[in-house]
Amino acid sequence: MEEKEFSCRPQDDLYTAVNGEWLKHAVIPGDQATVGGFTDLAMGVEKIMMADFARFAKEGAEVPSELVRSIRLYRKALDVETREKVGLTPIAGGIALLQGIHELADVSKQALALKAEHVALPFSAFVDVDAKDSDHYAITCMGPSTILPDTSFYKDLQASGGAALLQVWKDMAVKLLSQAPGIDAAKAASIADGALRFDALIATKVKSSVEWADSIAAYNPTTLGEAAKQLVGFDLAGYFAHRFHVTEANTKVIFAETRYFASFGEIFNAKTLPDYVDWALAKLVILAAGFASEAQRIQASTFRRTMYGIKEAAPLEKYAYRTADSFFADLDGIYYGKTYFGAKAKEDVTTIAKDIIKAYGKRIASKQWLSPATRKMAQVKLSTMVLKLGYPE
Repeated sequence: MEEKEFSCRPQDDLYTAVNGEWLKHAVIPGDQATVGGFTDLAMGVEKIMMADFARFAKEGAEVPSELVRSIRLYRKALDVETREKVGLTPIAGGIALLQGIHELADVSKQALALKAEHVALPFSAFVDVDAKDSDHYAITCMGPSTILPDTSFYKDLQASGGAALLQVWKDMAVKLLSQAPGIDAAKAASIADGALRFDALIATKVKSSVEWADSIAAYNPTTLGEAAKQLVGFDLAGYFAHRFHVTEANTKVIFAETRYFASFGEIFNAKTLPDYVDWALAKLVILAAGFASEAQRIQASTFRRTMYGIKEAAPLEKYAYRTADSFFADLDGIYYGKTYFGAKAKEDVTTIAKDIIKAYGKRIASKQWLSPATRKMAQVKLSTMVLKLGYPE
């Protein structure tokens, strides 16, 4: 590449020299935070899928089996009239449950019902493959997420810009809470304040993004019996018995955040209970608003748009597609793979993958610093790799 093709001299500013022309002409869509190579690919796929969804959503259209549920949800998301009429009323049950919590034990007693109403508990638990024993599954427990994107923001809210962002969140939360069943404007402001207090408390104990980068430190196996002792004030054994149908005290439980659970009693206790309820109420209303009327849906995106510099909310059709895809991405992916990936593309990618495996095999064989036994085991592992590329894998 000749120097005249650069935006400036590479030795003066390599980044601008290489990317200058692209930066002059690149346009970030109003509903996107970034643009670039991978974003362009994703946007291209989205454009194709949105066109297909629009076609299949028409009355009488024959919908591919993989997309039946996606298209059903897509149509509901497009039904602005019904969404306007229904608003936030579907969460009346969840709000009533939270407003009925007066003692710490009430949360444990109502935990399954709260979960069914999409109410956030003071921790999350899910079943996944055991990271160090892939033949078995284990229950993993994590702390809740903070309002701001990372705990580092909370160390100096003014300097980090966190204070301004939290004010944006509060204004948004108050507006939405005041539209929820049984909550007036005065109560909405009080709930938002309580939610912010609980969020600030969480931020002192949950992991930062830097800490999450250490995946090994997220693997802290214990037993259900020992885990239950740490979650002071919450009947973990009873909750797991009903939700996961496990009762044995030696059931494996993995704590991804040991600091949070070691401090659980400081986070969740009789004194902080009202703030937890406010926090859960605010999270529930903001979550539900994303599926409510168009005005509420756009209001609910205010904080995220402010935080990431997104100029505008996604237009209705894009919102409807993204909503459906967020629930049925695996099925949508199967449809896309069958329809657009194609046998030739799959063959090409498979050939590339096999060539990479061969190259690894040659490298392993030539590494004399590995013992013969280790090289042999590495080759066995390499030979047993299963390629899952494109549809239907």
